[in-house]
Amino acid sequence: MEPAVIAGLRSTPNLAREISVVGCSSTLGNLLRFVRGEDKSFRILAQLVENTLFLIRRENSPTELIPDVRGYGHTFPEAYTNWDRDVKQSTSHQRVLRYSFGGLNLLVRFEADGYIPIPNSEASTLPAAKMETRQSFGIEDLTQSFQTAEVATEKNSAISTWGQCNLIVKQAGSRVNQDRIFDLKTRAIWKKNQDLLGEEIPRLWIAQISNFITAYHEKGLFRPENIDIRDVKADIAKWEREQQPVLAHLAALLHTLISKAHELKYGIFEVCRSEGGDLELRAQLAGAGDALSSSVKEEWIRSSESVLDNGKVELKDDINVTDSLSWDDGGENDYTACTSACGYCGRCTY
Repeated sequence: MEPAVIAGLRSTPNLAREISVVGCSSTLGNLLRFVRGEDKSFRILAQLVENTLFLIRRENSPTELIPDVRGYGHTFPEAYTNWDRDVKQSTSHQRVLRYSFGGLNLLVRFEADGYIPIPNSEASTLPAAKMETRQSFGIEDLTQSFQTAEVATEKNSAISTWGQCNLIVKQAGSRVNQDRIFDLKTRAIWKKNQDLLGEEIPRLWIAQISNFITAYHEKGLFRPENIDIRDVKADIAKWEREQQPVLAHLAALLHTLISKAHELKYGIFEVCRSEGGDLELRAQLAGAGDALSSSVKEEWIRSSESVLDNGKVELKDDINVTDSLSWDDGGENDYTACTSACGYCGRCTY
């Protein structure tokens, strides 16, 4: 998360102003799945920095290898999309998106698969670059440029972690508007009649991606006629209208988490859900780490301006989600994994 925050601060010095929540498509996606009643376990570290609540995903180690992974989700885009000159040899492309939702200003990081280029005449009129871009994908020439080919299956993959080191920020390339970003999925040809888009719309809504590309293969062989390119803006808008009660619950939940952070002495806790149960707010382990390093935290605070009169956030929806929330800082349950030295009190971070 920190590299994305640094890049955002470099491109927009007052980025932190009035930002209520900083999260990623994973953390917001998990909260959305919870209010939709989907059964998925997750852990999220929550920390208040000035008046902004940071939500950091707490998943398995990013260096952990997933055994027996099969598919073409990585090898297909590497074979059929092009990296812009300024970002060649990148491991991934993360975008930072800012939008208002439920009376809150959100800053959302997500990984983009690529973008649809525009003619040079239009590109020359765009403002100077603020963020790096990743891959280009020309829809108009798609059927001509795609060659039938076999792509090797990637059975194992490892993701490099961000080390505790100084980061180099480089401004290059040209600005890419959000409406040109696309999401890419590969599937076996026998799944072509399945409703893949219906499964992906909640994630596309969070990242505000309106271009959805699906490549179907026959045992690794991709043919141009099996490349499905869709503008799904209308589909996402329809989903949003139909999901108004659910999205209202999501907004209320975010307000609740912000209020809880302001109530706590250090504004630090953990959001957990396991085995389809309630959403639990737990004391955070002492070694969980901060959302930002001390220097970046100071920069974030300097770039922000207080937008609260009394240091508190009031719920802006009448929907009560507290019945599905529980707070535990000790008592009968031991969630801290600490030792007998502190008596399993659950207050190690306080």
